[in-house]
Amino acid sequence: MRSVTPHALVALSVLTVAVVLPAMTMTRDTIPPFIDDIATSAPVPFEDIVINVDIMDDLPPVAAGDASVFFSTDAQETWTNFLLDAVSGSPDTWEAAYPMPEGELLYYFLVSSDSAATFTAPKNYANEFPPPLNVMVDPADEPAGDAVEIYTYALDLTGARFGYSDDYMYGSLSNATGSWPTTGGLFGPWYIYSALVGNPDAPVDSIALAMVYANVPLLLSTGLYSIDARDSSYVRVGDIEADIVEGELHMRCSIADLIAHPDFGPDNPSGYYDAIAGTATSIVTGERWTNDQTNSYAFYQRSDGLLPEANAAPLLTNPSAEPVAGVFPDTLIRFEVTYTDGDGHLALARDVVIDGYTYVMDCPGPDRDYSAGVLFELEMSLDEGDHEYYFSFSDGALTVETAPATVASGTGITDDGPFGALALQSAWPQPCSSELRLSFSISGRPAGKIGIYSITGKLVRRLWTGGPGEHEETWDMKDDAGARVASGVYFVVLSDGRVSDQRKIVVLR
Repeated sequence: MRSVTPHALVALSVLTVAVVLPAMTMTRDTIPPFIDDIATSAPVPFEDIVINVDIMDDLPPVAAGDASVFFSTDAQETWTNFLLDAVSGSPDTWEAAYPMPEGELLYYFLVSSDSAATFTAPKNYANEFPPPLNVMVDPADEPAGDAVEIYTYALDLTGARFGYSDDYMYGSLSNATGSWPTTGGLFGPWYIYSALVGNPDAPVDSIALAMVYANVPLLLSTGLYSIDARDSSYVRVGDIEADIVEGELHMRCSIADLIAHPDFGPDNPSGYYDAIAGTATSIVTGERWTNDQTNSYAFYQRSDGLLPEANAAPLLTNPSAEPVAGVFPDTLIRFEVTYTDGDGHLALARDVVIDGYTYVMDCPGPDRDYSAGVLFELEMSLDEGDHEYYFSFSDGALTVETAPATVASGTGITDDGPFGALALQSAWPQPCSSELRLSFSISGRPAGKIGIYSITGKLVRRLWTGGPGEHEETWDMKDDAGARVASGVYFVVLSDGRVSDQRKIVVLR
């Protein structure tokens, strides 16, 4: 799993929103998971389209039932929900399949929800307001009866939907009564309903913008507000539209107003906005409090639709097979190839064929941008002798293969190095708990590399690649995904692909 950066609103710890806006929190127990590397197989009419998505959760790992994909074949009018299944060999990757129609767009959006929620959303192409519910996403259950210190049950939220168009951000709230009073009488109390949006890439991480529905005399009216948690200040920065239809409060603000705010900013490389909704009360004495708030959301503004059209064949480059010596009594062979698809389609078939037998390859790296090229690999022990192999990949519509090649196993590489011009002089301290320092040398060889392997022969970390000379390197006890390795026995292997030297090490945590 790759490391993740906490959402900008989480850094506020507690967002105290000035005079009468709700004090909303995004605690470490409610950090939404992250969505990345969404890809599908090439769309073929009447064949299953396969969608893959990486979902990273900084707290408990995403579990079965936490993530869903919604498909529509009727221009987003209705949606069919499928649970995503874990992809074997890739703990962050989830997938689902759905039949591709002929001549129609297949729309889809994603929701991952545990104690918080992350979602993509269907696009409101017509800029409709109030927004149709079929283009709004309610990503997580908001229980009834959890509001506190309420004068009216209208302050008990039962749901919050979010959506977007090219021009607007939308928020739709539901509550326990279906009515949305802003005051209990001439002298209050006054009730405030808000949907807050934060940019994790904002130049000032204490700033959030909120669509507010309220009418507090001389203090607060319905509009768009900039809220600064540093000094509890708030400033009205724009108008919003608000309407109540069939018991639901709908609000929308201009995206131009959001990105024009200098402390919110137009830059959003993370691709998502933080979102949360809440209610609050203020009384004439100046006392105020938060009554209810929803779960926290990470909201990706992206709309996905698929239509079969011209499809370019993927490319396979840098095919290779080389021994990894000294880990097993038999020679361990690592097969590698880079898959690139200019359309961004995932590798639906990703096989290496060895002596006529087909084996599925893994994608070990954290990034799966297929348009830029993704490395696939497989390590396995082979009997002594020559073995013919080739790689066969498919984007779901077109299959590409490499020319057959031969790799030799059982070449006499031993584990009692140093062997030839490769030498691991030292690996210390032993046992190691925080770091391992390596000294090694290469001479008479054009290049070499060092890998850390588990006792079962699995490559844990690609540590170093370089040329001849005397070298030093440090291992920080982490695997290729940045996670701390477990206690146990590991091997450090220095190799040039034909010969190697190795050291056994013990890791204690």
